Amino acid sequence: MSQSVPVIYFLYGDDEFAIAQFVKEMESKLGDSSIAEMNISRFGKQNYNFSELISTSVALPFLTRRRLIILSNPSTYMSTKEFEEGLIPHFEQIPESTAFVLIEIPVDEDREIKKFKERQKKQKIIFKAVDPKSNRFFIQELRLPKGNQMAGWIQDKVRSLGGAFTPQGAAALASLVGNDTRLATQEIEKLLAFANYQRAVDADDVDMITADYAQADIFALVDAVSVQQPRQAMTLLLKLLDQQEPIMTFVMIQRQFRLLLQAREVIDQGGDAREIMKQLKLHPFVSEKLNNQARRFDIQQLETVYRRLLDLDEGIKTGQIDADLALQTFVAAFTIQ
Repeated sequence: MSQSVPVIYFLYGDDEFAIAQFVKEMESKLGDSSIAEMNISRFGKQNYNFSELISTSVALPFLTRRRLIILSNPSTYMSTKEFEEGLIPHFEQIPESTAFVLIEIPVDEDREIKKFKERQKKQKIIFKAVDPKSNRFFIQELRLPKGNQMAGWIQDKVRSLGGAFTPQGAAALASLVGNDTRLATQEIEKLLAFANYQRAVDADDVDMITADYAQADIFALVDAVSVQQPRQAMTLLLKLLDQQEPIMTFVMIQRQFRLLLQAREVIDQGGDAREIMKQLKLHPFVSEKLNNQARRFDIQQLETVYRRLLDLDEGIKTGQIDADLALQTFVAAFTIQ
């Protein structure tokens, strides 16, 4: 008998925001938030327990139609044996009352060839087990737009929200946000509200609204971190938290250090601001700022900072720490010696 709804969901790709939105939509279908939360279990590197994962996945939901299990990046911490002899055979035992979501997103560890190959091997085991022709399985790749695709992505998002951008407006926004779809969505909503949904947003609007009150504060915050100024850094962080949701501030800071790490790699290869702009596909103003800022760190420092942000990101996604506390912990750790 075929299943009426999927049981195993496999989401993979580098568009973390799209994956998060997909999961958020699944959570919303569980009904009242207080009841829904009792039926959502999140497993990641920091709270992984195989026995608990298995037992939770077959438990009946409480006061709602389905239970939601979210397993993030299992290929980074589960052994191949657990995949082949534990997780994959268990797929057939999971009832229709459970939605079991596997998420695979590239992580910093993938920079190491050996670990990347190990992850690939485990991911192939998942692909082999997930039958896209079966109603029991749902598989979707969610990738970030590349290069010129971002302007088209922005236009598609704008239309879905009932607004309009001129081609120049979409290109201007793409040049500022890169392929960060989460940040782009926030800015699109802000710009459409500014235009009152009555006209197309143009490049002048983008320059006025997006280029960029929060980004300036992000650069100032990183400056304070780089020169060990805890009071200044914390003041700037609290200002950012007043301006927008903590999770958005965290995403922007994480993106900034990812860009700094990439910029430092370009610099170490003999590149300058122009080369950073070319390789990272960034606005000239942003590239110049990154060039100056990245030179205040060495590659080891940036890798340490970024790994810490990845750990905090995992903690936020698995509900172990709030985004605002994670940010304050981060700033304190890297400015107080």
